[in-house]
Amino acid sequence: PDYIYYISFDILLYRQNSVLKALQSQLNQQAAQERQYLQYYTENHPVIKDIRKQIDAKRNRFLKELKAFRETLVQTENSVYEKWKKISNDYRSIPLMDFNLSNLERELETSKQIYQQLKIQHQGALIKQSELVHEVFLIRPAFVPTNPINPTMIGPTTVIGTIIGLILGVVLAFVAETLDTTFSTIDDIEKTLETTVVGIVPFVDIGNIKEKLLKNATIPIPDDILQMQARLVSHYNPKSTMAEAFRALRTNIHFGMMDKGYKSLMVTSSVSGEGKTTIAVNLAVSMAQIGLKTLLVESDLRKPRISKLFGIEREPGLTDVVLRRDDLDSAIRTMSDLMMGTMASDAFRTDNIHGIEYLNILTAGKHEHNPSEIIASKLMDKLISDLEERYDLIIFDSAPVIQATDSTVLGVKVDTVVLVYYQGKISRGTLRRAKSQLEMLKSDVLGVVINGMKADISADYADYRYGYEYQYSYGDTKQEVSQNKILRFLNKIFIKQQEGLHTTIFDRINKFRVIGAITLLAAFIGGGCIITNKIKSRPRRTSPPTEITAPQPLTDSTLNVAPESTITKTVEAPSELKQLQKEYGIQQQDVETPAMPLVEQKIPVRISVPPVEQQTVSIRQLSPATPYTIIMKRFSSRQSAKHSVNSYQKNGLNNVYITVDFAGQSPRKYIVCHGVFANAGEANRKTAELQFFGFEGEFQTANYPYAILLSERPVELENYPNIKDFIYSKPTGPSTVTLVGAFPSEEIANLFLHQYSNLLNKAIVKR
Repeated sequence: PDYIYYISFDILLYRQNSVLKALQSQLNQQAAQERQYLQYYTENHPVIKDIRKQIDAKRNRFLKELKAFRETLVQTENSVYEKWKKISNDYRSIPLMDFNLSNLERELETSKQIYQQLKIQHQGALIKQSELVHEVFLIRPAFVPTNPINPTMIGPTTVIGTIIGLILGVVLAFVAETLDTTFSTIDDIEKTLETTVVGIVPFVDIGNIKEKLLKNATIPIPDDILQMQARLVSHYNPKSTMAEAFRALRTNIHFGMMDKGYKSLMVTSSVSGEGKTTIAVNLAVSMAQIGLKTLLVESDLRKPRISKLFGIEREPGLTDVVLRRDDLDSAIRTMSDLMMGTMASDAFRTDNIHGIEYLNILTAGKHEHNPSEIIASKLMDKLISDLEERYDLIIFDSAPVIQATDSTVLGVKVDTVVLVYYQGKISRGTLRRAKSQLEMLKSDVLGVVINGMKADISADYADYRYGYEYQYSYGDTKQEVSQNKILRFLNKIFIKQQEGLHTTIFDRINKFRVIGAITLLAAFIGGGCIITNKIKSRPRRTSPPTEITAPQPLTDSTLNVAPESTITKTVEAPSELKQLQKEYGIQQQDVETPAMPLVEQKIPVRISVPPVEQQTVSIRQLSPATPYTIIMKRFSSRQSAKHSVNSYQKNGLNNVYITVDFAGQSPRKYIVCHGVFANAGEANRKTAELQFFGFEGEFQTANYPYAILLSERPVELENYPNIKDFIYSKPTGPSTVTLVGAFPSEEIANLFLHQYSNLLNKAIVKR
């Protein structure tokens, strides 16, 4: 029992026992308590006796726990011993398995040799059989047929195919029209939503706008300023198609609101990404250009964009005014604030500030977690009333209707609402649902703005086939459209030319002309078919029968070829090598191949080619030679191979590297390899060792004799970050060299060498 106080069990045991540790700590505490009380009491004192009873109880429990723990350790020792004996027996059986494997490999090699010999003998027998002379007999004379047997009916087949193609084309067109859930015409939008289309904004690629702005600029423009100029086309490019569309939208909305006495307008959309912010900003700029005192409010508190677009600070803004953190006058941005913004150097030029003096902006303000409650508050009602007294027009850029409730709440507070619809982005039901949500709370919907309209979506939008630059030219000036002459002729003949945007493509087709053209085409094909059949039915003149003789075998006198000559020609590389050459820009080189003349029987051919001297380049052989390696895994991407190498290295397997092989039809290019070995037997023994230690892989022994010599000594992998996964070391006598990759041929090593610029001055060696 005294052993408890002298030795720490944490040192003796391989694994700790929390119960013994706790009991030992309690015994130490009680022993210390006993020594403390003995300073004041005798050994017969009740307190001392009680403490000693507790110590005896703890000691007895400790001994019981110690005995139980010892029994557990004994059982663990027995089980580990049994496992050790099993593993030892398995390990002793490995040499026998290796011996059996060697016998099987020898039998396989013998079978391969026998198969190759039998195959050669079989090919020789086939050649001898083909050289035999076969006699030809006349079985039955040929007669001239009076009628064609199974004639080719080109005409009827063409007519039937044309008719079936037309029917399938019409059916597929109607199916595509039925499955299209978006709006295709303006009439569909107005009838479905029972509202008016107040404006149409054509589709113009923002990238093209940026390229044109950069082309016209005299100095480099930063990306943020370029983004703002591309969006604010009403201000920066007033002669563009987009600016004309926004002016038409301004006219419709201005007169529509003036008739009803409205001052506040909310611009929203069904979902995000339909261009509501761009339309709201350009509409505000267009309104300011006609002299209306306009306020643009950034009421989309979830994803505000107006402050970034104009390059001004977001705070203070709408939320600060509603929550009474700042007053209204300090939050409103005027022309002076815009001129002093982050884009002041190029955002508003002094020669192009017309209308900006009438435009004020109220940004979103500080980000809050309850934007819906801020919009729905009574302070927001009072703020709108104060703004209507100050300004002629207030435009609110609000959040999407389907994705947030801010717009439905704000739509009740403002005078009217404009709904933005991007052509082909959402279905009919989504746009109908957005309008229904606005009307459910008694919001007044002024109309719908169609954004991103493309002329090729429907014939309804053919009037929008003009470019980004719109020139002010009217009268007899015709618009030039780059269209094929045949398509222009067919369009002129079969499509009714009608102005306006209120009919579909099916209504504009001239049905009588189409039916007449199909009838004429069928008659023409049918007449051609009849003429063709008459020509085929005429009797044909036949030539007299000719005598058939068996071909004579070739002799040495028939063909005289210089056996030792070679012809230099360009050989087409395999598909994998061609792909690599195209990827890395490696030029294909001329290679020398033995001359292979094509000879037709009974025609003597004589080819005489002068011998060509081949220049051979000696490749350095590293000593000792270790051309063999173990293929662990194969991958189609370098990233996956890199992860595999890192995994092997973490598990303690060194000298693992990646190589590249483009042979065969498999798309797997990157191969994870391990080690360098002098022969296949050494590699096989290493494979058995890796399998014994539990490593996973294909364990295929490969002969990859070529590599790229990186250095005559070990190098730091950090100096070669682009190829460090391909680098490994190889002992050469007293020193160690650093190599890159392992390749089955010199050609593949050369292709890999041209991939990286830091390898161009390196040499290819034999490992």
